[in-house]
Amino acid sequence: MALSAVLLAPMRLPAAAVPASGAARGPALPSYAAAAPSYGPALPSYGDSPPAPSGHGPRDRPRHGPGQDTRQGTPQGARQGISQDTRHGISQGPRHRGSYAVAVRLASLGPAVLRRPDGELTLSGTVVNTSRHRVTGARVGVRTGPAALGTRSGLALTAGRTALVRADGEEIPHHTHRLPSLPPGAARDFRLRVPVADLRLGGAGAYGLTVHVARVDGAVLGLARTFLPVYPDGTAFEPLRTAVLWPVTDTPHMEALTLRTPGSVRPVFRDDALAAAFAEGGRLRRLVETGARQPVTWMVDPDLVAQARAMADGYRVARTPGATDPRHTTAGRGGR
Repeated sequence: MALSAVLLAPMRLPAAAVPASGAARGPALPSYAAAAPSYGPALPSYGDSPPAPSGHGPRDRPRHGPGQDTRQGTPQGARQGISQDTRHGISQGPRHRGSYAVAVRLASLGPAVLRRPDGELTLSGTVVNTSRHRVTGARVGVRTGPAALGTRSGLALTAGRTALVRADGEEIPHHTHRLPSLPPGAARDFRLRVPVADLRLGGAGAYGLTVHVARVDGAVLGLARTFLPVYPDGTAFEPLRTAVLWPVTDTPHMEALTLRTPGSVRPVFRDDALAAAFAEGGRLRRLVETGARQPVTWMVDPDLVAQARAMADGYRVARTPGATDPRHTTAGRGGR
């Protein structure tokens, strides 16, 4: 195919091909990254637990220094600076990141979307003791928010929250996982199975789901957050119209130089990389050919269009990139 044909291929497609998808009109789950490092879980979780001490940070104080509570074998940060609302038997936890004693990492949640009121929700993950003290008498619990989140701002607020609040709901009783004693740096897997009926969910939507680790005295040692989509079978949806943008661009290659000869003016390119990109198997060639088979909205860089047209009419390539003498050039390989 000639270079001009590749150039004009996207321009012949509809300017605004906006397909109707079957996506439900409802809260779209955010795709931003988890706040805490993970062991490679596929499930997006928003943990508030810090990484293991490096030996150079402010948390690496002496075991009996002013920053530690040695009576419970837990860093003092897990006990101070917490909310005083303990009406549900759980101290709400630190208000700042980096104060928890354990890291909670979610690995799986199934089913991915709840569609039936019966059955079970299964969660699995790992708890890591990131403190410098042994953690004993702890359990893993789960809770869901009492109402579905209907806005992007609501999803973002829930994902970024570092302490337990009333909007996180209450711990679901009788469905916890007791952890063994965890020495510093130790990791233990957990698995929870919760009947869907015990989740106390309302209508369709995305609910905040929090998995926390707490001691018997109610102190929160760590938590992680994710979202639980609930769309029962038979829920009516209005299709949401979406568009997929398909950018076609490249870095500038044409210099502000021309070579004048009797009867012609040839632009000078710093290199001939665009010729390879437009050729059979080149990046831009494959990008155009793939997009031509998809219902996409094209976004073509105008500068790329100008360079391709200049190449089609004939051009020169500098022998040395950055050269300022248009006479020190050779004929370009593209444009045929």
